[in-house]
Amino acid sequence: MDGEHPKSVDEFFERFRDLCSTLLDNTGVAGYCYTQLTDVYQEKNGIVDFQRRPKVDLGRLAAVQQRTAAIEAGHSRVPRASWRGG
Repeated sequence: MDGEHPKSVDEFFERFRDLCSTLLDNTGVAGYCYTQLTDVYQEKNGIVDFQRRPKVDLGRLAAVQQRTAAIEAGHSRVPRASWRGG
């Protein structure tokens, strides 16, 4: 499954939710950035098409990211391996 395009919108949201949960649950992550929001000539994997029309439910996308992150919940102890690179 890794590296393959999602076969459905629901599969996309499942993968997106799992990825965001991994980041939000990590006490060493203070933020993240979602890149390639729009389709361009050579890439067609954005969440909006070339004319900037949403390809997915943006409200559903936002809802996945709006829960409290572990670092915000007072679990800000960064594991030693994270800051030492190992």
